[in-house]
Amino acid sequence: MKIKRFSIFRLAIPFSLPISHNLAQRQKSDALLIMAESEEGLKGYGEGTPRPYVTGEDLDSCIAAANMLCQGLTSAKVETMKDLESLLDEKASSDLAQANPSAFCAMELSLLDLWGRTCHKPLWRLFARTPVQESFSYSAVIPMLGGPALDKLLEAIKGLKMHMVKVKVSGLAAGVDYVRHIRNTLGTQADIRVDANGAFSAEQSLEFLEKTRDYNISAFEQPVPKDDLNGMKTVTELGNVPVLADESICTAMDIKYLVENRICSGFNIRLSKCKGFRNSLRFWRYAKQNGFICQMGCHVGETAVLAAAGRHFATICEKITFLEGSFSRFVLVHDLSRKGVTFGMGGRATSIHRPGLGIDIDESALACWGKLVAEVM
Repeated sequence: MKIKRFSIFRLAIPFSLPISHNLAQRQKSDALLIMAESEEGLKGYGEGTPRPYVTGEDLDSCIAAANMLCQGLTSAKVETMKDLESLLDEKASSDLAQANPSAFCAMELSLLDLWGRTCHKPLWRLFARTPVQESFSYSAVIPMLGGPALDKLLEAIKGLKMHMVKVKVSGLAAGVDYVRHIRNTLGTQADIRVDANGAFSAEQSLEFLEKTRDYNISAFEQPVPKDDLNGMKTVTELGNVPVLADESICTAMDIKYLVENRICSGFNIRLSKCKGFRNSLRFWRYAKQNGFICQMGCHVGETAVLAAAGRHFATICEKITFLEGSFSRFVLVHDLSRKGVTFGMGGRATSIHRPGLGIDIDESALACWGKLVAEVM
C-alpha cells in the first residue's frame, strides 16, 4: 500500500433532538473527518470529536493539527502492519499528537481503515486472531431533558427493550428527582448509572448517592470536576457505587496516576479523547491488569466512523462493563454511512467482519454535511 493523499473535512451535522449536560449544550456534531487514499484507489476514514472541556482541543486547532500530522506520510509505502505501526508511533510521540488526541485519532483510524481494506481484514483482526465477543448490549444515554421530550425518549427506550441506561445529571436536588422519575418509568429491571460531568463537589456527590440509594445506581461517572482528584478519591472510598473517571482520564499519565493512587473504580475510554484505537487498547489492558472496570464510551454526535471503530474495539476487549455508541440514527439528522452502524432491540448488535471499519461512506452525505478544508499530497 502506498499512501497517496489525505483529505481533511470539517463536519457539522445537526442533531435531531436537544443535547445537553453539565459542561456543554450542542446542536450539531462538530467533528473532524480524515480520508486517507492509497495509490491503489482505496479509501480509509477516521473521525475525531474534539471537546475543549475534555482535552482542551477545539475544532479549528484540531483541523490545523491534523493537517500537520498528515505531513510526511504521503508517498509512504506500507507492506506490513509493523510498517504502519512504525509510522503511527513516530507521529504519536510528537508534542503535536499529545496536545491534539482527537486529530491523531482521526488520522490513525483513517490509516487503519485503509490498511484493513488493503489486506481484506476487519479492523479488529489487525490486533487479534479471534474475537473475544461477537454480540453486544449497548446502553441508552439520557441527556438532561424535560417534559414531553424526556417522556418521548423514555418511551422509545422502553419500546426498544433497552435495560442499560446512563443518565446525565447536574443540580443535586434536580438530579435526584430526575433519577427518581427515570427509575419509576423504566422499572426495577433497568440498570441505571449516572454521569454528572463534574457537576458536584465530593460532599454533594456523597449526598446525591445517599439520596438515590433506593434507586440502585450501578455506577457514578465523573462526579466531581476533572482536576478534583482528591474529591474523586473521597467519593470512591465513601460512596456506595463504583466511580468512573471520564474527563479526568485522557493521557497515559492520567491513568497511571489514577490507578496507582486508587482514585476511582474504573474508566470511561473514548477513542477520540484517548488518542486513538491503539492507545485506547493500552489503557484497557492497563486497567484490566490492575483490577479496574472499563466503559467503552463515545462523544455525542459521533458518526458511523467512530461508532464502527468502537464496535471493533469491543470485539477484542473482554470485560467491558458498559458499552456506549452507535447512536447516530437516534441523534443525527443524517449519518455518513450508507448503512447505519446501530443496534436493535435490547441494544443488541454484532461484531463487524467486513474489511477495515466495514462501512461505506455516502459521498453525497459527506458533500452535504462536510466541508473540505485541507488536502495533504
